[in-house]
Amino acid sequence: MDIGSSGWMRNVDQIARQMEEKLSLEGTVVVQRASELQAEAQKLARQRAFLREERRRARMDEEVLRLEKADLSMTKDDEWIPAECLAHHSEKRVRLNVGGQV
Repeated sequence: MDIGSSGWMRNVDQIARQMEEKLSLEGTVVVQRASELQAEAQKLARQRAFLREERRRARMDEEVLRLEKADLSMTKDDEWIPAECLAHHSEKRVRLNVGGQV
């Protein structure tokens, strides 16, 4: 073996070690990035589940409000007191003027 070929072999070995180190480092970076992306995906899944639940609650609240509005719509009529409450017309009643409404 001459000096030139042993120097060349050392150079090849050095290049091979550098490539292994670079690949190892890149592999570590890829694994770390994959872990970060997985954590982000889990976070987004939890947020989506929370928003789904919030939308469901909002729909339920909206339905309750719609039903309450329908129940209160009768108060817009002039005679909104139910007839069964006014069955005794002979009883004395007092009319109050509250805020301009009698």
